[in-house]
Amino acid sequence: MASLNIRLTPDDSRAVAELRAENVNVSELLRKALHDAAGKRRKKKIIWNKARVDALFAKLDAMSEGAPVPEYIREGIDTTDRHAMSAYMRRKLSKKLGKLANFE
Repeated sequence: MASLNIRLTPDDSRAVAELRAENVNVSELLRKALHDAAGKRRKKKIIWNKARVDALFAKLDAMSEGAPVPEYIREGIDTTDRHAMSAYMRRKLSKKLGKLANFE
């Protein structure tokens, strides 16, 4: 088991002495505080599925009321299918780059 050495201020030393006088296990207290702090920092893994992604895009689309319906929605592209999205993006980019290349 690894150990952690930290420097204590005089106030910290007094607090530790008070806790030990009350039979509090300072090591356990610190371990719990460390685990709690680390747990708050960990990001929860978000599970993305087609329904969740579609709902998110629907909310975004609703925010842009009056805007034209995006092509990926009209085409019914599955946003969670990386191959379908990759093909869609390649198609869009090749059209755009083709127009830029024909600037004559």
